[in-house]
Amino acid sequence: MTTRLPTQRALPPSPPPSPPSDPTFDDIFGSAPSSPSLAASNPSSSLLETSPSTPLRDWRTTSADPSDIPKLRRVHVTAGYRDGVAASKEKFLQEGFDEGFVLGAEVGREVGWVLGVLGGWWDALASTSASSLGSGNGDEVLREVTAALEEAKRELSIEKVFGNEWFDDKVLWSFRVPGEEGDVLIVRVAEAHPLVRKWRVRVEDLAKKWGVDLGF
Repeated sequence: MTTRLPTQRALPPSPPPSPPSDPTFDDIFGSAPSSPSLAASNPSSSLLETSPSTPLRDWRTTSADPSDIPKLRRVHVTAGYRDGVAASKEKFLQEGFDEGFVLGAEVGREVGWVLGVLGGWWDALASTSASSLGSGNGDEVLREVTAALEEAKRELSIEKVFGNEWFDDKVLWSFRVPGEEGDVLIVRVAEAHPLVRKWRVRVEDLAKKWGVDLGF
């Protein structure tokens, strides 16, 4: 009887030897990460299971964190608000400056008329004979004009003319202007200023009292 020898199974080829590790460039490129190993002892294990050294992250964690959305929204809203305020501020500041400049120029013209008349009157009295005045009582006129001029300079200063008593922060007047039910001319606002009206009347009264022709 012939005896059969058991068939010898062929062994799988051995993997090629790994190249020798060279730590020279580890500080530059870093060492290679460890490869995931399959759990061969447990056939039912998932192919996605890896060694503890290289855990896989859930795909949902790679996207933006939902908790960051309100923060990003606040950042964009704040930036838009800031840009809008800057643009509006520039626009309305320019408009306010334009209106305030015109009103300030008209009020300044009225104040300049009062101070100019009193100042010119005082110069004339101080440098010429009092006989040129209608009353001929030059010393008394000079004293009264001097007192009026000093008082007018105090009351018609910029701080008082444009004080909070007469204007608010938006250059809106708090005094009554004739005909302000409709469109009001800036020149009418300047003429209606209480301090301006007071001193125009006072200068005209002084001129009548001492017989001075103001030329109008």
